[in-house]
Amino acid sequence: MKKNRIFIVLLLLIAVLSGCTRTKTEPSLDSVLSNVRQLGENLESLTAELVYSSASEGVLINQRYTLLYSKGRYRLEGIDSEGRVQGNLFDGEDAWGYVIGEKEVSVIRNSKTADMFAELRNFGKNDDLKYQGTVEIEGRTAHVIEGTKTFEGSPSATMTWWIDEKTWFPFILESTQAGVTSRATYQNFAVNPALDDKLFTFTPPEDAIIHELP
Repeated sequence: MKKNRIFIVLLLLIAVLSGCTRTKTEPSLDSVLSNVRQLGENLESLTAELVYSSASEGVLINQRYTLLYSKGRYRLEGIDSEGRVQGNLFDGEDAWGYVIGEKEVSVIRNSKTADMFAELRNFGKNDDLKYQGTVEIEGRTAHVIEGTKTFEGSPSATMTWWIDEKTWFPFILESTQAGVTSRATYQNFAVNPALDDKLFTFTPPEDAIIHELP
């Protein structure tokens, strides 16, 4: 009986060790693309700190924005080179540009502003892409996809996406096109948080100078 107990314990130990050393199966390219497209279909809202950088002929640009997004509407605010908070807001009809604390604002009435995340619903279609496995970046496990994206009337671009393993949101995009390398990183992002509609309305100051743009 004692030998049987020892044998059972050994079997359990082997099972535990084999479970600990089992290699994680990575998804296929088609599976990753399908999950991103599904996110695109279900994406209602998003909040993030958007960090954008670009480099061309030795000129570096670094900008940081706060992004609120809900069903095609958005509010994007960042600090300009003079320390002012500049913002852009699309309320679903009109697109506003403003500087907090200043009277002058601009507006495009009945703007045809495109949904900034609409492309997620067709992510990767008609593009030459390869799945490059997973990495740890920005404190997240990410699936990496690389490839070439073509644009009508413009040079093609070499692209790399880092896609969050948990939410399937492409939270980092790096591209090189016509000698310009740019990178957009969505930090501290939240997918489908509850957002008040008031965040996507803009009321100009009473004494504002409103510039109506075509």
